[in-house]
Amino acid sequence: MMNQYARVVVDLPAPGIGDRYFHYKIPKEFLSQIQEGTRVMVPFGSRKLLGFVVGFDSSPEVDRVKEINRVVDPFPLLTKELLDLARWISDLYISPLVEVLKAILPNFYATTKPKEVTVIKLAVQQKEALSYRDKIKRRAPKQAQILEVLMQQKKIPLQDLLQVSGAGRQSVKALQEKKLLIMDRERVMREPFQQKLFGLSSRLQLNPKQSELLGIIKHKIDKKLPGTILLHGVTGSGKTEIYLQAIEEVLKNGREALVLVPEISLTPQMVKWFRGRFGSLVTVLHSRLSQGERYDQWCRIREGEIKIAIGPRSAVFAPFTNLGIIIIDEEHETTYKQEESPRYDAREAAKKRGDFYSCPVVLGSATPSVEAYYSAREGKDLLISLKERVEHRPLPPVEVVDLKEELSGGNRTLFSSILYNHMEKVLSRKQQIILFLNRRGFATFMVCRECGFVLRCSNCSITLTYHASQDLLKCHYCHHEKRVPEQCPGCGGSCIRFLGLGTQRVEKGVKDLFPRARVLRMDMDATTRKGSHQDIFKVFQRGEADILIGTQMIAKGLDFPRVTLVGVILADTALNLPDFRSGERTFQLLTQVAGRTGRSSLGGKVIVQTFNPDHYSIMAAKHHDYESFFEEEISLRKEFQYPPFNRLIRVVFSSLSEKFLSQKAGEFKGMLERSLRGIQAEILGPCPCPLSKVRGRYRWHLVLKSLEFAEIHRVSREAWQEFYKTAGNREIRITLDVNPITML
Repeated sequence: MMNQYARVVVDLPAPGIGDRYFHYKIPKEFLSQIQEGTRVMVPFGSRKLLGFVVGFDSSPEVDRVKEINRVVDPFPLLTKELLDLARWISDLYISPLVEVLKAILPNFYATTKPKEVTVIKLAVQQKEALSYRDKIKRRAPKQAQILEVLMQQKKIPLQDLLQVSGAGRQSVKALQEKKLLIMDRERVMREPFQQKLFGLSSRLQLNPKQSELLGIIKHKIDKKLPGTILLHGVTGSGKTEIYLQAIEEVLKNGREALVLVPEISLTPQMVKWFRGRFGSLVTVLHSRLSQGERYDQWCRIREGEIKIAIGPRSAVFAPFTNLGIIIIDEEHETTYKQEESPRYDAREAAKKRGDFYSCPVVLGSATPSVEAYYSAREGKDLLISLKERVEHRPLPPVEVVDLKEELSGGNRTLFSSILYNHMEKVLSRKQQIILFLNRRGFATFMVCRECGFVLRCSNCSITLTYHASQDLLKCHYCHHEKRVPEQCPGCGGSCIRFLGLGTQRVEKGVKDLFPRARVLRMDMDATTRKGSHQDIFKVFQRGEADILIGTQMIAKGLDFPRVTLVGVILADTALNLPDFRSGERTFQLLTQVAGRTGRSSLGGKVIVQTFNPDHYSIMAAKHHDYESFFEEEISLRKEFQYPPFNRLIRVVFSSLSEKFLSQKAGEFKGMLERSLRGIQAEILGPCPCPLSKVRGRYRWHLVLKSLEFAEIHRVSREAWQEFYKTAGNREIRITLDVNPITML
């Protein structure tokens, strides 16, 4: 018999296990159920482990083969295409295959089951039920009421029936015994949407330029032409309506659409637009759903019931089987690259899926990443542009305030005189304000004025941030918390002060200056509860708050017509980071947050406070000038041979001992140098990471730079595997980050 043996990757994080498959015999009763992508339970040593079937063989590689214990799902949750994608990610990003498979099926993959409820329906014809109801109306009114409900509805969940009829379970049982009704079990879907659908919204009229660009995208869809399209459109230029009408074309062709957004906070508004146009064909996939909700939406996509999925990075794995378009909104965002293993980039995974299904991948942004824009400008991808807002609305004027001058003039508050005066005017007109600061908490650090002692996290090389609402000092990396000391731990003095800025401090400053203003804050601390993003946006959208304060989660993709002022409290938070992308991130954040105003006939204004008013990224943002920013940035990248002029692989080492760590990092570099002879490549480091200690472990890193990517990829993988063959080296953790997005 062919294919009696399944290749199974088991869920075990032991070294060398997660990349291997093991043969298991398929029992006869499972032969028709098991396919590639099926989850199974298998014996492994003395344990039973979850496994993924990744292939079949007619004979095993070993003599003694154990049998599969059971099949987990009624149908494979993974398609063959997703299995191939998992293998590609595992190879490119040098991650164990089982880790990639678990990333594709997060949270729910091991434990969640379909939800079933008891359903009641009539077992007789309406005429017979009516006759019996009249007969028992006086002596058994509850049973009669049950029949009344069932005559109006074909079937109803038991709990709903009991609630509507006011009857008890005994009455239901009595009717069942008389063979008047049937009790059955049916599967129900856990619904991720709180709001009901009340009719669909109509499509908007496109302007000539939008129509032209839509025509280009529709041509790719209709002809099934794969490839990347970069849609560079200024904020408010109508990119979303192009997305919607392109998806209409996809649905006409009987195909499916995947829409990626960079953050969960953007999902509710995007879902509102898409469900308003396409109704119940749309679902959402993200980590804030319950395990049951996510499992059910995955199954609905897998079964073909859902045609459009929206979500952040992990939604790229939605199990569609006939994709017609993939849209990546705000493509420049770093959140599309995962920071933990497997360190995949959702943009690259999307392009791989687009090639498989012969469909276009549309990258949309007002501030494209330097790499994406360079690739399009060089002709590798297609570049299309929207340079004006809809209805020719002007981009908001941006005024840059030099904080050095404010300080020299005696202003020690968080708000320059210009920003304060404009806030007063906007509030008097009953309009709305957004204040942006990309740093949460109340104060960045606690310092003793007597001895200069700064309280740092005991596990990480970073200062503890003060959170006034809880009166706690917190580490934003390992989540360590500490009470505020009454005396300085360094000298015992009492002159403790909190310095630096955070969103909580901005909130307090606003309330002190404008006590009658209604203030909302949106950051990681304020959005821990499920649905909190949506709740905050709804309150602000309804005009029930005057000022919204937040981090980068309010900087993009949101449309509030009554916002006429955006204030950037400090534009320099990213500028001084030791990362070659710091200028790019500053320009992108400022441009995106500036785009939150001036989106209606009310107009708008942006005020940017900074200590570096002459920096090229701030000057370009002031003039809404992407081209001048790009020319400055690309010349710097070329001078220092950073992407897109070279490919990078970052190697991060960590250990409990810094001395041991530095020695072993040096040995690893030596291994790389020997293997790289004859290859044009550069090694930077090793040296301590800018964030040199996290969760009690010291961190060093080195970076490989080369145009010969295949070579440095091969050499890195081989050195990594060879390094761990020496038993003493297992105390060191080594992470290979292919195409890193951060150098911290």
